[in-house]
Amino acid sequence: MRSISIALFAFPLALLAQEIHIVEVGGSTAGAPIPVPFYAPAVLTIPVGDIVRWTNVSGTHNVNGTMFLYPGNPEDFYSGETDNGEWTFAHTFTIPGVYNYRCDSKGHAETQTGVINVTAGNGLREQAGTSTIVAFPTPVTNVLMADVGSRIIAKAEIIGVEGRLINTFS
Repeated sequence: MRSISIALFAFPLALLAQEIHIVEVGGSTAGAPIPVPFYAPAVLTIPVGDIVRWTNVSGTHNVNGTMFLYPGNPEDFYSGETDNGEWTFAHTFTIPGVYNYRCDSKGHAETQTGVINVTAGNGLREQAGTSTIVAFPTPVTNVLMADVGSRIIAKAEIIGVEGRLINTFS
């Protein structure tokens, strides 16, 4: 039996995750030849349960989709204070609706905005003929095992409850 140890906090995200969509974060207000602050792509349409992962490629940025700024968002998502280092932030969208977000760096909100359109999904996608993934033990204490059947797992990720990538296993 093939089993993978997964930290307890990562399992709910894995259950909902269908696909990971990458958004590059970059630019600066310093001017040419550096591009203006951006999210690429700036608009995404995804089904419920998918993950969006923002990756900083240049400059000082963050991702702020709080309901304080955007009261129409179905729920909050926020990467934390602006940072100019290498960082990633991921959020699993579990509620259908339109999500707006922006960067909080001074002068960035004019060009660095984004929209995630989350459509109602129909649950996890499973290829025909594959066995079910079984998680155990129940109840879980601090380690969760997953029987993946005959699947070959090429990559596994642990994502913290705050949405940041903690570790990747290949």
